[in-house]
Amino acid sequence: MLRSTLLAMALCAPLLTPAQAAPVSFDFDVFVTSGPYSGTSGTGMVSFDDSDLDGDGNAVLEGDEFSLLVTLFGQSFTEADDYDAPFYPELVVSDGSPTGLDFLVTEVDPPFVTGGCWARITA
Repeated sequence: MLRSTLLAMALCAPLLTPAQAAPVSFDFDVFVTSGPYSGTSGTGMVSFDDSDLDGDGNAVLEGDEFSLLVTLFGQSFTEADDYDAPFYPELVVSDGSPTGLDFLVTEVDPPFVTGGCWARITA
């Protein structure tokens, strides 16, 4: 009896293993939507762990919950470059795919000084 119980437990063990989280990455185009460089475009790549999504594949992720690489103005920016890091940038994911990005990069402090170089990027 003990032997058959152990065998049954061994056979069922793989069924009890929790699902593994999987990192996912997406390439996208970015567009500066406000500021002196409005209309400028670039490219980006975002990666996040799908275990951070709810059961429907939705989430709003903050800067420390995903990685970001944006190439714009001939420069590369990461999530750590957001003016409001670590609470921003913010990535909206719907049905497992990114649908929105709020990312502010600046070369002056504060970013809204007249003549300053800043960009609010949405993708």
